[in-house]
Order: sequence, then C-alpha cells, then structure tokens
Amino acid sequence: MSTFCWRKRALEQPWSIGLAAHPVGFPVVGSNGVPVCQTPTQTGCQATWNAVGPKVGSFLSAPESIRVNPLTWRADRLAASHDLNVGAVNFGASDRPELGVADAECREGRLWVSDIRSNQYSSRPLGRDNYHICDYALFYLNIRMNVEARVNSFIAMADQERK
Repeated sequence: MSTFCWRKRALEQPWSIGLAAHPVGFPVVGSNGVPVCQTPTQTGCQATWNAVGPKVGSFLSAPESIRVNPLTWRADRLAASHDLNVGAVNFGASDRPELGVADAECREGRLWVSDIRSNQYSSRPLGRDNYHICDYALFYLNIRMNVEARVNSFIAMADQERK
C-alpha cells in the first residue's frame, strides 16, 4: 500500500465514530438536514471545508456552502492564524508533523488559506491554490485533537443522561 493511501485511510478513520460528519473537500449546502457544527465540542453536526488559496479562481465556488474552520471549529468568519495550527502531515520525506503550516478563514463558502509555510506541499495536481488534496493533511493534528474533544463531549453528555 502506498504511503499516500495509508495516510489517507488513517486520516479518514477518526471520523467513523459518527459523532460529527466531515464531508470535507467539496461544496456542501445546508439542505441535508444535519446542523452545522458551531463549537469545538458539539456533536450530532457536520463540519466541512474546501481549502483554497487567494488565487484559486472560481473552481468549486459555492458561496452558500457550509464551511467550518478546522483551527477554531467554528463557522464564523474570524481568521485563525498559523499559530493555531498544531501540526500538518505531508506527502513528502518527513514523517514528523509540521507546526504552523497553514492559517484559515471561512469566507465565500470556502476555507481561505493565505499561504502555506512549508516546502512539502508544492505538488498541486488540481491547480494553483487549490488545496483540496491537502484538506485533511494541512490540519491533521487539529482534527485529531478535535475528535478527542468531541468524543469526550459525547461521553460526558451520555454520562449526564444516565444520572
């Protein structure tokens, strides 16, 4: 199995628990009936994004699309700095997560990344500033931490219901 396929499977598995849906990478409108995640610990909701740079053009542009910032886990327009990115994984030579690789801001139905601070993400098969292939990789450790936070929230709610 290639390194890319292994990493892709490893990146997708944390969300299989069903606490939050993550259809990341393509426009998703709110018409599916699942609420949009508004906080980092909300469960029973969906969080999605389509990461792009400032020069992407109109590819997969849908201003009404749902997008949640994977650095803040909120659907607001507040920009999140590179400092909030606790670790990206890459498809290159390094197996170590890189800190501060990408920032993020939700606007115009997309997740805007102002710049990528790493040489490990130069391959862009979908075009300049289209980061779809890196939607999980750029925010990998943030996603893992959020999975843990949502699971803990879910367990705490279940414990409260049993009391």
